[in-house]
Amino acid sequence: MTDFNLFYSGGSGGFLLLHLLLLSGRYHVVFKNNISMDTALERQWKITNPELWKKSETWPNNEKTFHSDSKLTKIYFYCNPEAEYKPDNVDYHGNFGEYSDYNVGLYTDYSSQVRLAKYKKAWYFGETDTVRNQKFPFFRKLLKTWQEHYDNVRDYSWPECKSFTKINQLPPATKQELMDNPYTQYFLDFEYHNGYQGQEVSLGVLPFLKSANATIKLQDLVNTPEQSLGQIFGITHVNDQQKNLLDHWKNLHPPELLKSLGIGTTRRHDE
Repeated sequence: MTDFNLFYSGGSGGFLLLHLLLLSGRYHVVFKNNISMDTALERQWKITNPELWKKSETWPNNEKTFHSDSKLTKIYFYCNPEAEYKPDNVDYHGNFGEYSDYNVGLYTDYSSQVRLAKYKKAWYFGETDTVRNQKFPFFRKLLKTWQEHYDNVRDYSWPECKSFTKINQLPPATKQELMDNPYTQYFLDFEYHNGYQGQEVSLGVLPFLKSANATIKLQDLVNTPEQSLGQIFGITHVNDQQKNLLDHWKNLHPPELLKSLGIGTTRRHDE
């Protein structure tokens, strides 16, 4: 398999898939500070409190991976590929697609992503507003279009309204005049998620999923790893290390959460 970009949207299980691939012995990354794979995995999964989940993440360095000497297939790892991080941002891992044009995406449905992210304090539920304040190109364009619409409709006495999400904060008469304009409904119909393969997914990652060479759903990865990994990566046998990681990942989540996601609670070594 050619070297590839592996991307996911926050809270969707990206590190689980990355580590399952590395444990197959077929793939290669260089972790930050040049730590070993065993050390990275050990640090990553020593989670005693789900609210500290993000603090245990050990990221690969995509640039170092690209320049490394390895006969294994290289993985370039990205979270939230739609984000416009600056190089000095802690979440910046290079420009998406600069090292490979072959893309593999991991995703889950929007409802499951929200549940997982809330449990792990990831994505929109993190400690900072980094993700909340990301100016996704589509949303930025939508806000610009809204401003043009508002300026065309408004009276000089109307207050500023930078986003359609703030319509309810406007004076009643102003709000009513806006609502009487049929184009306003276009903005009110906006959702942060949209359809992909019969599932609602995060809007930001949607175009990346649609253009990806291959995609894999988190629930399929966990419930049927041999089939899911086999179809895309040719990994038809899950070894003991991979089974242990899958079991451990399940153990880190309450059974009721797993059930709500459509993930079985049976451990691999119990089968």
